[in-house]
Amino acid sequence: MAERKWFEATQKNSVNETDKILIYDGSVSRTIEVGLLKGANNLTDKYVELEGKDGNLYRVYVDNEGNTKAIKSEAFTGAIPNEEDNLEPKYQALIINQMYGGGDNLSGTAVSHSFIELYNLSNAELNLKGLYLWYKSGTSAWESLELVGIIPPYSSFLIRGAEHNTKFKDTCRLKIENYDQEFLDTNGNPKKFSDRGMSVYISIGNKPPVVNPPRKLTNLEGVTTMQPAYVDLMGCGGTDKSTHTVSAYETNYRFGMDKNCACRRIDFYNGGTGRDISGYSNGKGDNAIDTEIIDYSTCEVEKYRPRCTADGYWDMFVSAKQYNWNGVNAFVLGYGEDYNTRTFTWQSKIMDEGYVKYRKAGENSFKTVKATTTFIQHPDCSVSKHSAIVRNLEVGTYEYQVGVEGYWSDLETFEVKNYNLESGDEINILWMSDEQSWDMKEMQTFHNAFDKIINDWEVDEQGKPKFDYILETGDISQNGRRRNEYHAYFEGLQGWNRKVPIMSCMG
Repeated sequence: MAERKWFEATQKNSVNETDKILIYDGSVSRTIEVGLLKGANNLTDKYVELEGKDGNLYRVYVDNEGNTKAIKSEAFTGAIPNEEDNLEPKYQALIINQMYGGGDNLSGTAVSHSFIELYNLSNAELNLKGLYLWYKSGTSAWESLELVGIIPPYSSFLIRGAEHNTKFKDTCRLKIENYDQEFLDTNGNPKKFSDRGMSVYISIGNKPPVVNPPRKLTNLEGVTTMQPAYVDLMGCGGTDKSTHTVSAYETNYRFGMDKNCACRRIDFYNGGTGRDISGYSNGKGDNAIDTEIIDYSTCEVEKYRPRCTADGYWDMFVSAKQYNWNGVNAFVLGYGEDYNTRTFTWQSKIMDEGYVKYRKAGENSFKTVKATTTFIQHPDCSVSKHSAIVRNLEVGTYEYQVGVEGYWSDLETFEVKNYNLESGDEINILWMSDEQSWDMKEMQTFHNAFDKIINDWEVDEQGKPKFDYILETGDISQNGRRRNEYHAYFEGLQGWNRKVPIMSCMG
């Protein structure tokens, strides 16, 4: 057999699947079509396509940090939506949740990288195919990023920009290590978002937006419709209200972004009408009302940090105020059917028992009543609810505590009066209603109003209330799931729910 000679290829050639190559195993040679080679049609220099156990195809690749990631292939091959599809619920469920820029700062920032966080408010995954993210500082032109990815239900999609502080420095409190996509500038480098405010816009298609794209359009006949292509817009200024302005926003915008501070939606608000995990907004949007400034140099980072698809499902309760697990929560002192009966209701960490111990003022020993204990599953935690009734109390002032050993509340007092209505005695009622608000800052209005009532009108010189009972006819929250609101309500009562019987009405 003649000796075979092999020659090194001097030129890289591209081949089609039907082209043939020569295979030689040392004894036999043969030709074979390129497309028949195992894996030939799912290998590139950027990714490998694999079938997952769920039956879907995934493109697996390695990111800039050397981490292996996988995206469903339909993120690249799915249908491209039309501009008018922006009214579909799946696109109305997509919001810009948080944004941050470090500017030209390359050290000392509390956040490692610029970022923009998107969130999917629906219970179905959202393919970003055909959507574009637009960025604009106060004076710059719009720059765009073609979005690629699929957001799971109630999850985030994180776009990372340039690095401003290394994650190894103590000054860096928020380290953006996991993300879904990078935003590159015109030179192909990670984009430095401004630390003096910015506007971020999501559209269907890559048509450049006008300076301040309106959410709604009204034609000559007075019919108002959603602008085609419009998905969401968030604008926020910097710390200097005279110079750190932005030109694109919804209705109004907030100020306060800087090298340490991000702009974040409050519980996914979008328009003050309650666009949250339970429904979408029908409002026009107001970035000043919908957002708050998060200072990453001082805040509890884990509560507010931006999340990516790898973090999975999360909701508003991640950043909600937590219960006091070492004490008593949501306490309500109430009347029974008779004037000399009091009811006690509170919540605690999971425990099997709870008690009320009480005594008349001046006495040394407490009487103890065991509460009925049940268990409640809140959206983000489980608690024990304790309820107890104390009957046949004599007229006078009483001291009491609720809880168990190691978890007693502070010592509080209440008064029992015997009213003789036929003799002209009066039961003075403080009537309150509708303290709820979508905005925590608006809840401060109730706090201020109640503070005025207590300090100026309804408490005597000895600090005793002139009212005997608080009649609460609701609502104290928009719905019972929003624990932040009824935390704010109880804080607004300033402890009087532990001194005076109250009927609290959630809705």
